Amino acid sequence: MRRTAVILGTLTTTAALSLATAAPAAAYDPEKKSHPRPARGTVEVTVEVEDNGGTTEVEIEYEDPVGCILLPENSTEVENDTNRRLLVSSKPCAYRPHIIDVVLPGEEEDLSSFAKSLVVW
Repeated sequence: MRRTAVILGTLTTTAALSLATAAPAAAYDPEKKSHPRPARGTVEVTVEVEDNGGTTEVEIEYEDPVGCILLPENSTEVENDTNRRLLVSSKPCAYRPHIIDVVLPGEEEDLSSFAKSLVVW
């Protein structure tokens, strides 16, 4: 009887540990900085540049982006032509992201003045 209780206790503990450490595959992991593989496609960021008495819009293109993209100052718009989501963060790449917007594949979004970086997810 005692042996049966020990075996059942061990099995119960093993099952509890297995369930406690399991996580859904699609869950966002805050320790993981970005998707491990590059996205397919391009990300275009529109930046307003001041020149002789006026402003000009310049588009910066990132092909097959991966990881974190530090946004240039005065970035106004982002176009996501990739197969992955872009997480817009109010913190630069060096810090844990603070997500303020999500740009889905095929979408174009105006960027907040608080946007500092994009994380390819």
